[in-house]
Amino acid sequence: MSSTSSLSVPNINRKSLHVTAAYLAEHGECGLSAVHFRQDSGAFVTAEGVEGETEINAGIAMLFAVGGGLYGFARIVDLKYLFDLTNDKLYFMTDEATDMASFCTREGEEIVYIATDKYCFKIQSGTYAQVSSVSGGDCIAVHRERLYVGKGSSLCYSAPLETATFALTEARTGKIALSTAGGNIVDLVSFGDRLIVFREREILRLRADADDLDFKFEKVPFDAGMVMAKSARNCGNCVVFLAERGLCTLRENGCERAYRLPEGVVPVSPAVTAAHAGRYYAIVTLGSGEKAILCYDPAEGVGHIILHHTDLLAGDHAAVYCKPGETLMRLTPQGAPAGGEEPFLSFRLALSARGPVRQEAVCVEGEGQFTLALRSGKTNVEIAAPANAVIPLPRVLRGTHVRVELRTNANASVHGFKLYYREDAA
Repeated sequence: MSSTSSLSVPNINRKSLHVTAAYLAEHGECGLSAVHFRQDSGAFVTAEGVEGETEINAGIAMLFAVGGGLYGFARIVDLKYLFDLTNDKLYFMTDEATDMASFCTREGEEIVYIATDKYCFKIQSGTYAQVSSVSGGDCIAVHRERLYVGKGSSLCYSAPLETATFALTEARTGKIALSTAGGNIVDLVSFGDRLIVFREREILRLRADADDLDFKFEKVPFDAGMVMAKSARNCGNCVVFLAERGLCTLRENGCERAYRLPEGVVPVSPAVTAAHAGRYYAIVTLGSGEKAILCYDPAEGVGHIILHHTDLLAGDHAAVYCKPGETLMRLTPQGAPAGGEEPFLSFRLALSARGPVRQEAVCVEGEGQFTLALRSGKTNVEIAAPANAVIPLPRVLRGTHVRVELRTNANASVHGFKLYYREDAA
């Protein structure tokens, strides 16, 4: 929290204003803006870096991380391909991939299903084949041993996957025509014992037990506007998705708007999202027009911007993958932006004083090397400031308000900030 105390520095008697990182995050009057910083145990630390460059085909326009593998769909001239980037295989496709899902057999074999607009396909034991019993669609999911495909306002489903061969049969397949009032189906997510059916204007939970005669829909109350297509991800304890009025979470007890995106940050449409280790990732456009990654942690209720400019994003239990340049890379827990930009924090401070104030020195509490820019009134100063050192300002700032901008390199942390000032008698 904020505090004012008497402090003695050699040859100078002055006061100080001390704010912690937690105080800056919790108090809106500070006007905090953070790019490529994330909150961690009461501090701001530089956000995720990247590592592991892998060359991929330049024509890849979509990434899918399913079944322990990474896949890329590419349209090259008039031909369409699915690249198995994990096993270095290539499959020819007749139509554009719209979504992918996977099913793990009792023997531990992963079967990958691929939806296109007209057909569904599968990859099993390295063999690529059409699934004749299920038509194509815009989104696909495996839930309770059935394959589901959403297209328009209709939901198609397969028979239960046969436990001996895991084959799909024509028998006991079906199609549910939903009311058109809710709009098109834009996402399907298996969550607990329910299949969540996201439509443009409504959200449904489907109880889908073994007998399709017992299928039952339940409408989820929801007031965040239109649901963004391809944005929903299972993050463990909740499903996170994007809607017209912000980022939302769906849990067992209902749905709520959970996080307000920073000013000027807009998700790309259609959404490009991923989930990893309980966190949610989405490609966004910043106010500058540059692409970046938004990361949201539903357990903590906080989000941050990761400054890697990418058009591709995918995530699984192992990693989050992006393409900030010409190569595919993995996110690391901490590191510098791939484009060479500097992580930065900016915030406002107000001093409580009865007389004229002279701002004379600063200290960044934490770890790392920083460049500080301070502005009070029409006066600006810029200084280099190693962490935990009291640095005199090269030019005294006058006034009770100051805007601070802090830039750094990789692997830095900010626990707090001190501003030393002299208050003249009134």
